[in-house]
Amino acid sequence: MKFRVLSDLHVDYNDRYPLEIPENGRDVFTVLCGDTSGGPETTIDWVKKNVCRGVLVSGNHLPYCNHREFPVLKKRTMDELREVLAEAFPPDGDITYLDAETGTVKKVVDGILFLGSCCYTDMRISHETLNPNGDQALNRRCSEFNMNDYRYGYVGREWPFGSDNDPRLTRMTAGDYEKWFANALSAFDCALLENEKSESPMPVVLVTHHPLLPIFLTHSYYVDDCSNTWSWREFNWASYASDLREWMESHPSIKCYCCGHIHAVEKKWRNFKMNRANGGDILVVSNTRGYVEHGHDYDFNINTFVDTETWNVVEEPLPEKDVVERKAMAEKLMRCSAWLM
Repeated sequence: MKFRVLSDLHVDYNDRYPLEIPENGRDVFTVLCGDTSGGPETTIDWVKKNVCRGVLVSGNHLPYCNHREFPVLKKRTMDELREVLAEAFPPDGDITYLDAETGTVKKVVDGILFLGSCCYTDMRISHETLNPNGDQALNRRCSEFNMNDYRYGYVGREWPFGSDNDPRLTRMTAGDYEKWFANALSAFDCALLENEKSESPMPVVLVTHHPLLPIFLTHSYYVDDCSNTWSWREFNWASYASDLREWMESHPSIKCYCCGHIHAVEKKWRNFKMNRANGGDILVVSNTRGYVEHGHDYDFNINTFVDTETWNVVEEPLPEKDVVERKAMAEKLMRCSAWLM
């Protein structure tokens, strides 16, 4: 078996740069690691047109439709938005939506156990300069102050009273991030332990939107200079990733980990082997498209596959047309940056 890995397609934001999977490749099992778009209906439309078999998780942009569609559509809670995806992609369907909040985190395909959920973060990540002790309270404040997720995302709570003149709605908080992270991790643990205690454990492909490895943060546009990691984005590190390497290493059945969320990751970190302390490797894959007009897609490849016999990444070369266009976009962005400086 081989499966395709895609993430952060943002088909709504990138509407001027449409993306389609070639018709002859739509039957390949596809893993979508979140942020296909900023709303369930747009995601459903793109997935059903381009994917015949696969699994998907939602991303932090799931509630962004509350901003774009207001006042055309009534704002919806996170649970309501997830339910739309769950109904469109049921557990027994060819395409399945995985999320701990809907109760479906696993799907077995060709003897491989796919585990997935958006996951969010535990707000515990540390930064040697800004937050050396991983202070959760500081991370929560930075996250809620800077991230649009909390402006567009709503949850249903009886208390306190709702916002935006709707008593049913209250804005989501960093505490919700942590709760959903804990729920996902608990569901993963249960599924992994059940699998590893069986007579014939299945190889596991773990899928999240938010990375469980902070390595991506220091090798992407989330820092201005990898040799001098200091930028305003670092105040939001806890919103982007968690550090669960030891947890992943403790589960020997995990063979591959796929994630998204971090745009413009350096090419060598888009797929690599993470060595376990007790032997064996975990293949890590992050194939994010991001925002095209910002140049995030420079190394994105729609034909990025994982071979489950060797647990290696197989990529088809990018078409020359794409290489030329992306190089031109990068040069344009460099000229703009030089002008601003």
